[in-house]
Amino acid sequence: MPVSDTQAGPHSLAELVVDLGAVAHNVRRLRALAAPARLMAVVKADGYNMGARAVALTALDHGADELGVATVGEGLDILAVLRDAGRTAPVTAWMWYPGEPLDDAVAAGLTLGIPSLEHARALTALAADRARPGQPPVRATLMADTGLSRSGIAPGEWGEVLDLVAAAARTGSVEVTGVMSHLSGADDATSPATDIQATRFRRAIDDCRARGLDVPVNHLANTPATLTRPDLRFDMVRPGVGVYGVDPCAGGGAGEPGAGDGADGEDGAAGAGEPGAGGDRGRGLRPVATLRARVTTTRLVPRGESVGYGGLWTADRDTRTAVVAIGYADGIPRALTGAFDVTVRGRRYRQIGRVSMDQIVVDLGPADGPEPEVRPGDWAVIFGEGGATLSEVARALGTIDYEVLTLPRTRVRRRYIPAGESGVESGGGVEGRAADADGAAGAGEAADADGAAGAAGAAGAGDGAGVSVGTETAVDPGAADGTVAVPTAEAMRQVGEAVGRELRAGDVVVLTGPLGAGKTTLTQGIARGMGVTGRVQSPTFTVVREHRPSGDGPGLLHMDAYRLLDGLRDDDAHGTGETGAAGQPEGTGSAGQGAGHGVSAARSAAVLDALESLDLDGDLTDHALVAEWGEGVVEPLGTRVLHITLTRDGVDAPGDDEARTLAWRWTGR
Repeated sequence: MPVSDTQAGPHSLAELVVDLGAVAHNVRRLRALAAPARLMAVVKADGYNMGARAVALTALDHGADELGVATVGEGLDILAVLRDAGRTAPVTAWMWYPGEPLDDAVAAGLTLGIPSLEHARALTALAADRARPGQPPVRATLMADTGLSRSGIAPGEWGEVLDLVAAAARTGSVEVTGVMSHLSGADDATSPATDIQATRFRRAIDDCRARGLDVPVNHLANTPATLTRPDLRFDMVRPGVGVYGVDPCAGGGAGEPGAGDGADGEDGAAGAGEPGAGGDRGRGLRPVATLRARVTTTRLVPRGESVGYGGLWTADRDTRTAVVAIGYADGIPRALTGAFDVTVRGRRYRQIGRVSMDQIVVDLGPADGPEPEVRPGDWAVIFGEGGATLSEVARALGTIDYEVLTLPRTRVRRRYIPAGESGVESGGGVEGRAADADGAAGAGEAADADGAAGAAGAAGAGDGAGVSVGTETAVDPGAADGTVAVPTAEAMRQVGEAVGRELRAGDVVVLTGPLGAGKTTLTQGIARGMGVTGRVQSPTFTVVREHRPSGDGPGLLHMDAYRLLDGLRDDDAHGTGETGAAGQPEGTGSAGQGAGHGVSAARSAAVLDALESLDLDGDLTDHALVAEWGEGVVEPLGTRVLHITLTRDGVDAPGDDEARTLAWRWTGR
């Protein structure tokens, strides 16, 4: 039984949160990489478990030209969705059996793949039976087996199929839309199989045209080929898992886009995604799914007592635990027993005992340790925003991201975040649009970077060293210092993206500015430029947010230094020493004011001690640190320090359309 399309309600204990803004971004990104080719978004398996209806409509709204599914039943469902929404788009289905009733599919205009001689005979016979004046032809795509040896017309049948289909096309009973094939190993950029398949595919197209078949729209590239092989775009690309934010090529390899490739495909310069630059930080796909479940109870397990069926885990000290309402009936396999973490309020906790049908138990730590901030009703994130990545869970299970994405089922309810809204909060049940990164007065700033204000972006955002901000002079954050006017929130993210591409492990970025100046909005762009995972939100309530790298680059630690130290600093550490509405210093100094001023070894040591107490997976040896309210405290933590001061140009409450000024200065370079 699939995940329910019933929207989550007060009695939902487990949710699959689907970020349609991320779907929109990924489609635009893939479309930009593929341009000028068309794009078919694959929405099979109920949109990879994300909900085919919502994904299909979002994909079409943001650049998809066609939709692809596996089965005829799926195709008919999608056509019904489009009809109900007043939309039209070609839909192709490639799995059916000779003898399957197809009259309804043909009448609805579904394009059918032809994977064998037997299928060709069945479909051309059906087309001949239906042929009459005014009757539209049966739409078909020829499926060439170029090396997968699973689906596609075998080489020994290819010529006979072409003769049969070409004859039907001449009568007008069949319209051949093109040729398609599927790559067996495009996620391995070094595999010679892809080039062999590409050669065979080109030959198949030539064979069709030699027999008078026009084959106008031919497609071979799946997600990895779309990302890494511009030479295989042909007339259309056919990404599947990339639409849902999974990069099958993550981890490096020849022929991948370079780090200078902008994270937003719609913003990228010509040539974005060209092979050979190395690294994958610039591909910029955004995870779509977050799986989370409620904490139902917390308890104390005495030393020597066991947890769960079979007593697989026994407490070696008095231990605090929490019960989370999700189990193997909901898509958490028993094979994950003891091998994964959940995240509650920004902290990770190991699952202990056996995964059961309805529940799992997690270890909150020793009873004599600090009391964890975990309460019944809190959300425990299994994967996604605020928690482990999909890839981490897949590795723990010994499988691929695709499988984990499609695991949630039965009692799990979908919750959709519309395109343009911000992500899900991983703490104690906070829902809806996230507050502004720097305070409630500027709530609009924390909206998703793909919102209406920033969908188009500015030319050159992915160009590498610099970025054009509106009509202002291009900013190059690699320069020693500078100042730039930033007219909009999206422009702020673009500046941040350029900053992110400059950062390396061990760097410290100190953000100074009043409430609502855009510090977290800037950090959203920094994360985009670094290619790290997870949605950037205010660190005020989680103190430190850790964003893991999607490839070989550094991760990101996003800190509220003031909250981390709970006010441990000198009065003059932020210029005037005055405090803002939320208790943070106002930060009225110039860029780099804190360098060598008011920075004590004791305070820096306190930051390190506080970071260690949070038991984060990463540290400054493999992360860059972005610290809000960090001036005068965090500078000694890095040898390269980038001081950024943000000021609002207006006097009214901050908003998206109010211009800001950004000044930066590097020290220690």
